[in-house]
Amino acid sequence: MKSIISIAAISRIVLVAALIFLTIVINAQNIAINTNGANADNSAMLDVSSTSKGFLAPRMTTVQRTGISTPANGLLVFDTDTKTYWYFSITWKEITNGGGASFTLPYIGSNADPNKVFSITNTGFSSSRVAIHGKGSNVFTGLIAGNPIGVWGEEDQGFGVSGTSIGSRGVYGYSQNNIGVYGKSGGTSGAAGAGGYFENSNSGAGLYATSNLGLAAKFEIQNPANNYPVVVIATKGSNAGVHITSDSADFPGQNLINGLQRGTGGGLSISLTNENTVGNGAELYNYGSGDGVRAFSKKGYAGFFYTNNASNNNPALYASTSGSGSSASFAIINNSNSSPALAVSTSGTGAALSANVSNPNPVNSIASFKRNGFNVARIDGTGKGFFNGGTQNSGADLAEAFDVTGNRKDYEAGDVLIIAVDKDRAVEKSSAPYSTLVAGVYATKPGVLLTEEDIETNIADKVPMGVVGVIPTKVCLEGGEIKRGDLLVTSSIPGVAMKADIEKIKPGQVIGKALANFNSSTIGKIKVLVNVK
Repeated sequence: MKSIISIAAISRIVLVAALIFLTIVINAQNIAINTNGANADNSAMLDVSSTSKGFLAPRMTTVQRTGISTPANGLLVFDTDTKTYWYFSITWKEITNGGGASFTLPYIGSNADPNKVFSITNTGFSSSRVAIHGKGSNVFTGLIAGNPIGVWGEEDQGFGVSGTSIGSRGVYGYSQNNIGVYGKSGGTSGAAGAGGYFENSNSGAGLYATSNLGLAAKFEIQNPANNYPVVVIATKGSNAGVHITSDSADFPGQNLINGLQRGTGGGLSISLTNENTVGNGAELYNYGSGDGVRAFSKKGYAGFFYTNNASNNNPALYASTSGSGSSASFAIINNSNSSPALAVSTSGTGAALSANVSNPNPVNSIASFKRNGFNVARIDGTGKGFFNGGTQNSGADLAEAFDVTGNRKDYEAGDVLIIAVDKDRAVEKSSAPYSTLVAGVYATKPGVLLTEEDIETNIADKVPMGVVGVIPTKVCLEGGEIKRGDLLVTSSIPGVAMKADIEKIKPGQVIGKALANFNSSTIGKIKVLVNVK
């Protein structure tokens, strides 16, 4: 029995076929939907075109998604629980929507893009805004190989980490127990580069480091063969290359070695811990017209220099100059300051103050002392001293160092001395009355001691013989009771003087005049105005 198809049914079949032809174009390689008869793009297996509707992927819960048996790599679904798309690539990975969701961790990737491989911009307006925040949250105990790191930047040729900021901090590093920012440059031995490079073209700081307990910044060279300085600081502006201030005593008694010193210790502390170090703790240069070092203080020392090693024979402060100016200049600007402009002390065997001029010209002073810009005292290149106001010494006589005959230990202060007869330029104790060889008295505390020896020569084997001045002198009653003003001569007692008989005095016998009375049966000492004649 044959079926009879109505004209209306045939029309509907033709219409559906036409619609399918209009919306789907099929060729041997791909499928196009709603492309107005055009072929699908050659790069796509399925090309769907619309300006008013989208593509709806399969929707399922997380349980349904993770329950798919052996999903193929590239499988795409929409998770109705997380409200995000997920794709399968070995494991399920989430495609974030930019609304605050994070990466799927761990994330490892690489790219050959010649510009930025990874860029994050934070457009939020807040003083606490951070573009990238790297933090390790677990606290390790016990022995750890290496140090945990919040952010690690590594680059073979350029910058490992580069931070740029218009009005704030380019790179900000914070660590409670370790290093806030760690910069390393290496590669092959001798490779040039900077471990950390900080630049600021505005009014802020290129590098700003703070610390509560540890080091704010540490710079070190680990290669002993590296002859470069640990830190090089240069400035093209009018301000100092390094500026360190101390503005309060928030931590009294502590010497915090950091950029901003708030304790009682120094604002800057430089320490070379290796005793074999031959380099200098600090070197300050200025090739212009300014000062190599300039120090100010309102209450304390403008400069304090000391050596705390008793075996150190070097001076605490060494200053030299190759020009015509003084090797060191010290001044107190505050008139109410009663402290000296320069105070020097040493507990070692070296000189507390050493001045050296390499130019032998006597006009070039080794040391000069000025008042209101004019010299009041100076020592020239030959060692000669000049004093405008005269000199004052604690001693009361003028003495000269002489060799002695016999044992030096047998001589003592107050002994009357005569010219030795068996040795050139030597003296010995007097031993006979009215000796014409009398020369002077062993000085107790000479105000000026003369010698023909160099100032570096040890003259401990000589005696200081006073020839002019007030000298405590040994006396006896061999010539009778001594009155003030009596003339004194040698006695028969070795090294002892007595009252002279004016009738017996000959030229060259008088030692001097007594300045005190003497009437004792034993040998004593009185002050004598020594002036041999």
